[in-house]
Amino acid sequence: MLGSVLSRPSVHIGAATDLRFRAGTVAAFRAGRNDRGMQQTVVVIDDNEPFRTWACDLLAREGYAVVGDAGAGADGLRLAESLRPDVLVLDVQLPDMSGFEVLRRLSDDAPAVVLISARDREDFGAAVLHSGARAFIGKSELSGRSLRAVLGD
Repeated sequence: MLGSVLSRPSVHIGAATDLRFRAGTVAAFRAGRNDRGMQQTVVVIDDNEPFRTWACDLLAREGYAVVGDAGAGADGLRLAESLRPDVLVLDVQLPDMSGFEVLRRLSDDAPAVVLISARDREDFGAAVLHSGARAFIGKSELSGRSLRAVLGD
């Protein structure tokens, strides 16, 4: 019996890979984490604590991994640098600096940023368009579905 097991031809299983990114890029980092099927990580930055708690709970229930939250811009910047989330949900009006200033201070490999506000987008004029944010969502419209829609997921 042992002889018949040893005499079987070996089977080689190959896998095709198509990696289209350079080493050291965010794409390479995320591919190295084997992201397929993983939840997108989110940090919520908003000075209104009840809203922030609600938003974190809502996004977690709707499939996002909320890894942190902050009530001020400087704290949010520190979280973005240390946690390296996929998405920042960022209030435009913060006590220490505007969401626009937070965006300017983010590193080059920053996460996707979605600006939020209780005010209408039109209230901020072209500042939203020129901010570098991926999108703007009114606070009353924030949901996992609206976030996925603007992120293209």
